[in-house]
Amino acid sequence: MISDIDNIRFVVLYQKHINTFGINSVKVPVVTKLINSYNNKIDIEKTKIIVDGSPPPSVNEDIHFVLSKTYGKNLSRSQIQFIDEADKYYNIVNVADSIAYQLNKAYSDVIEGKGGPFEEKRVNFDLVCDSKPSRKQKYLRKIL
Repeated sequence: MISDIDNIRFVVLYQKHINTFGINSVKVPVVTKLINSYNNKIDIEKTKIIVDGSPPPSVNEDIHFVLSKTYGKNLSRSQIQFIDEADKYYNIVNVADSIAYQLNKAYSDVIEGKGGPFEEKRVNFDLVCDSKPSRKQKYLRKIL
């Protein structure tokens, strides 16, 4: 279990990401980038990942696929769980929700790419979101 601030990682997700790709599509790169950001700092075989909420089943499958093919991380299906209202059942998820709320508040006034609190803990999340989707964005929408 991650028990100190040194091991916290987060992604700032802007509304334009959701508008461009859809909420379920951004879950796959967000979760996989966060897991990969820990690299060798955690024992991946002993790790359980709980995501608050329940996306379509394909999102969970896509997360496992991307972790395996892109990052070489093979997690069992039981290691990543999506649970509705997980913060009510797991104290650590409740703490993470509280931290996320504070970060959301802090970053709501930050212009994208201009920094913010705990910037060194932020996992870069680069999705180009133009008003007219590029070929790459259209492709990402299809595969995500």
